[in-house]
Amino acid sequence: MDFADAHGLWGIQNKVRHLQETLDDTVMTAGSDAFHAALAFYNNVRRAAKQDVPGAKAIYEDLKARFPGGHRRRGSDGTDTGTETE
Repeated sequence: MDFADAHGLWGIQNKVRHLQETLDDTVMTAGSDAFHAALAFYNNVRRAAKQDVPGAKAIYEDLKARFPGGHRRRGSDGTDTGTETE
């Protein structure tokens, strides 16, 4: 192998590295989108359960384990008050 071969491989390696970074970004975005959609569904089920919509309480109880953190209240200045809401 000579310098020309090594130089050609570096170019390929850089393209593969760029492809990997782009794929990583896409996977991260897709995961974030899926989480936000699931969280929106969970919040809707939670509201429905609070309003005694038939069947919502059972679904809420099943989903609650997947979303263990409570919602944090924000003060008027946007800072975390440390108070969780359910």
